[in-house]
Amino acid sequence: MKRLSLIPFLCLAFGVLGLLMFAPRVQAASFEAGRIIDNAVFTNKSSMSAVDIQNFLNSKVPVCDTWHAAGPSAQGATPPWTCLKDYRENISTGANNLNGQPIPSGAISAAQIIYDVAQTYNINPQVLLVTLQKENGLITDDWPYPWQYRTAMGFACPDNGSCDPAYYGFYKQVNQAARHFRNFYDLNPSWYIPYRPGTNYIQYNPNASCGGTNVNIANNATAALYSYTPYQPNAAALNNLYGTGDSCSAYGNRNFWRDFNNWFGSTFGEINESNISWYFEALDGSSSSVSAQEGTLGQSPRAIQFGTSIQVFYYDSASGNLKRSYEDGSGWINETLDGSGGANGRINADVGKMPSATIYNNQMHVFYFDATNGDIRHGISDISGSSWTFETLDGDSQVGGRTVAKVGVNPAVSVYNNTLQVFYYDDTFGNLRHAWFTPGIGWKYENLDGDPGSVGRSNANLGEDPEVIIYNNEIQLYYYDIQNGNLRHAWTTNRGWAFENLDGDPGSVGRYNSNLGRNPSLEIHNGHLQLYYYDIQNGNLRHAWTTNRGWAFENLDGDPGSVFGRNKNTGITPKVVSYNDVLYLFYYDQTDGELRYAYTDSSGWHKASLDGGLASLSRRDSNAGIDPTAIKYKNYLQLFYYDSSNTDLRHAWGLFP
Repeated sequence: MKRLSLIPFLCLAFGVLGLLMFAPRVQAASFEAGRIIDNAVFTNKSSMSAVDIQNFLNSKVPVCDTWHAAGPSAQGATPPWTCLKDYRENISTGANNLNGQPIPSGAISAAQIIYDVAQTYNINPQVLLVTLQKENGLITDDWPYPWQYRTAMGFACPDNGSCDPAYYGFYKQVNQAARHFRNFYDLNPSWYIPYRPGTNYIQYNPNASCGGTNVNIANNATAALYSYTPYQPNAAALNNLYGTGDSCSAYGNRNFWRDFNNWFGSTFGEINESNISWYFEALDGSSSSVSAQEGTLGQSPRAIQFGTSIQVFYYDSASGNLKRSYEDGSGWINETLDGSGGANGRINADVGKMPSATIYNNQMHVFYFDATNGDIRHGISDISGSSWTFETLDGDSQVGGRTVAKVGVNPAVSVYNNTLQVFYYDDTFGNLRHAWFTPGIGWKYENLDGDPGSVGRSNANLGEDPEVIIYNNEIQLYYYDIQNGNLRHAWTTNRGWAFENLDGDPGSVGRYNSNLGRNPSLEIHNGHLQLYYYDIQNGNLRHAWTTNRGWAFENLDGDPGSVFGRNKNTGITPKVVSYNDVLYLFYYDQTDGELRYAYTDSSGWHKASLDGGLASLSRRDSNAGIDPTAIKYKNYLQLFYYDSSNTDLRHAWGLFP
């Protein structure tokens, strides 16, 4: 349904065929003229595969009508009828199998056409299916006429004129409609865009005398629907959701909303809930970033507060350097700390992957991996934070740690009883290494877990992704057991170290049998320990927390049975912080390539897409959010993460409520 100048016209078609074939499941009162469909739903091109579409068409018309095909045709078509589920077309020639013709060479199914077009224009194939029904009733018609295929999407059929034969044909109709949806959605500056988000006057009917009202269009997707079919339902149309209404009723967008809800569920995507007003910027890595320096950098950032400044350490993969950005009150400053050679122990090597940092004795300490030499490196600032010295801590025959081993991937660091504690993975021997510094004594080293001679005596390849926190005056350490797919837990007692499998097999504390435990993140919240980690096997975000009776466990996100109920591969690299009785959680959604944000308060969990999608709070479409880091700074939540689409370091911040 379309009536526009400057672009091809589309016809007004009520989709009457099959109109009464649905059991009423949606209520007219829930229709919102300004929000017919959300952006995330409109652009979800992965909602159905070609097989899914074919099965859907089969379910709507299991058998084509044979009664009408048995007698002479009075509708200008030669039986037998060809239902949409059986339709085939060669998209290059337009040849098809209508009216009992044989399937042409090179022809593909209607389902494949719909799927391919949806992928080309990044439009939800469900949108195309519902539009086919809205315009010409093809989805549910069991004896469709050939003209329904010629003008399947109502494209180039003006409300007050004849259809343009140049656009006849099922493929042409679907392709042109999707192309227009995409350009309307993108607000393409070279196109005439009739309706945009904001206030627009929209008629009830092609007959202007029927009137209309101003509609506050909430998003690009709803604007695209109105640009394609420029009518809203009047009161009579809403009150007669499954009837004919009055002469001024226009059913197009009302029918679209109704059929989508009945067939595929809500047209509304996830509602973003946030108690923070967020601001966003690219901090480093592109010409448009704060640094204005281009590069492939920003991976695995780690942030700390040093004095009154924010310090962010991250990896520059293009140059193989450890980078630092810091804000000193006058703006951001960035520099290369190590990897390009220089004085004070700097080396020329590929260094900086997965850094970890802390404050100890009024100095910054940063630990990071040397990929060239397979060592763990250590950088130390002076008390002003302006001058640095560097050393290789372990993995080299010339230093005090164990020799000839590839060590230092993803270190974890903490301060405990005036000692500096560092935990890191030994990739050569599959052990968890432990180094600690005591004033007046220096560094000491041990294998904490992973072989019979270690403190933990667990003979397995383990120790990846360690994370440490001080809780109840004990070191609490969590790490991934690669060999057995478990989350391991080690903690100090007055008798020394204790160990257990916290989650991942029937004998663990959690008793959940899965390959899990990657990327644990820890926080103390209201006196209890909160732990989040990734379930590799099921693509879930797991949550464990201490109670007065021991540990409790749940799937927080990633499957329909989780707390959030989202069926996504999500939860890798979580990061959690606590502030004023509110817990804030950030994690990467691999399915959608976006940074997720959740917080829990007295009313329960709230969730949102923060960055990486047009429906996110940033409104920015990019694959962003892997391995975030978050800190509390002067009543602000500061968040840093990597954008793999633009290969830069992203920064988001907002004032705590």
